[in-house]
Parts: sequence; C-alpha cells; structure tokens
Amino acid sequence: MLSNQHQCAPRLEPAGLEVPDIGFRFGFGAYVAAVLTATVTTAAVLAGVTGTTVLALAPATLTVGVIGGGILASRYRGLAERLGRRRWLGVQCSLPALPFVGLALAPFVTDFGTSVAAVAILGVIGIGLAGLLVAAMATNRYVDAVTSDEPVVTWAWVKTRLIRRELFIGVGFLLVGLGSFYSGDFTFAVLWGGYGLFRLVAGYSSSFFDVETASTPTLAAHEAGLVVDRGLTKQLLPWEPVSEIELTDDELVVERDWRSLRCRRSAIDDSESVAATLEELRTER
Repeated sequence: MLSNQHQCAPRLEPAGLEVPDIGFRFGFGAYVAAVLTATVTTAAVLAGVTGTTVLALAPATLTVGVIGGGILASRYRGLAERLGRRRWLGVQCSLPALPFVGLALAPFVTDFGTSVAAVAILGVIGIGLAGLLVAAMATNRYVDAVTSDEPVVTWAWVKTRLIRRELFIGVGFLLVGLGSFYSGDFTFAVLWGGYGLFRLVAGYSSSFFDVETASTPTLAAHEAGLVVDRGLTKQLLPWEPVSEIELTDDELVVERDWRSLRCRRSAIDDSESVAATLEELRTER
C-alpha cells in the first residue's frame, strides 16, 4: 500500500552498492552548505554582527559545507541509493528549513528586525532548493540501481486530464502574493507571486497544450515496478500497491491504492498488448 511504500520498495543488494559519484557528492555538499550557511548567517544577524561581516561569513561557510559534505558523502557506500529508497525524501530534506520559516514570519508577531527575516527567507530558499536537488539525485540513483534490467515495455505518458493541481496551486499563491502586496509586504508579494506565476506557467504548458512534447514523461515497465521518467527526475511505482490494470475506450488505467495513473490510450502503440504485459507483471509479484 502507499502508506507502506518504503516496505514495498525493492530492496538494495549491498554487494552492488558503491561510493557515491562526484555529482551526488557535490549535491550533498551543496545541501550541507545551505544548512550551515543559513545557520551561521542567521545566528550572526541575531547576535548583532555587522552586515559586512555576515557577507564575509557566507562564502566561507559555503566552501566549508560543500567540501565537508562531499567528504562525508564519500565515506558511505550506497548513500545515494539508501536515501533514494526513502518515502517523501524531498520533505525530509526540507525539514531543517522549518526554524528559518519561523524566523521569517517572526516580524509579523514580534519586534524582530526585517534583516533577520530577510536572511531567514534566503535560508529557506537555499535549504529547500538544495534539499529537492539531493532528493531527486538520490531517488534517480535508487531507481537506476533496482531497475538495471531492460524494460519489458515503454510508452509515452500522455495524460487525459487537462486541469492539473499546478493551476490551482498557482492561483492560490498569486492570491497570497496579491494580499501581501496590498498589505505593504513587497518582499513576500514578490516571493509568493513569483512562485504562483511559475506554477501557473508549468501547469499551463503541460496541461493545455494537447501535444506530445520532449517534456512528456515516459513509462517503463520493469520486474521491480513501473518507472516514471520525467527527464530530470525518476520515480519507481512498485507493483504491490497496484490493484488492477484497466483498459477503457479512452484510457489505460493503472489502479493504485491512493492515486491512479491514467494514460491516453490513443497515444500508446498496441495498447492491448501493453495492458496485458502490465497485468502479467503485476500478478507475478
């Protein structure tokens, strides 16, 4: 089941795990650097250190974090793959940003200076982006490790529903940004409004252009599960949570415990054969 996705996820073979590659070591180092820099600079501002000193601290802590994090990652075989097997890894990697979120909101309820909030906002952004980067890199490497076999069948995932959650999220953040603008908080207006605009553009480009593009995800069926390849990120959907493979007049539906995966049937070559193959793989598990 989805709630037990970690248990359903295929296990890693310890003998096949290697020291993380240079790309992951750099990404992990960037994550450590983001957390370290946010902590040091925010503490410095809270202590009343001058702006010049804070600016001098930032590059030094970034350098130490990248190098130290890279060295730390290199000491653990299979670190990327073990992390990538975790459920909601992106959320877990973003947890260190929570204290800085509180500091960013503090000026609304206390007499904290705006300089503390500004540094905290930068910390939230840095930790969030670095955390998502590490999560994506780790997940990709885990998926590659457990799906080293050739896919049984592959096809383009052309979705059937045009309205997507990105559009609703984008409108929501735009409204928050508009509210911040009218309240005089231009920093939050730019942050929330810009993010809302980004989500709207992402949702519009992927939902309302009814064509298959280079950004269209691909699906590949392996013995371990179904791999969703979005180009920069990959996701493994194990067969255990899949309850049924259904072929309708318009869709190929992979029924899962929490969220079904729907593909436009007309975009799949020999959809009946694909559905039969998926059902065979599902029942074999």
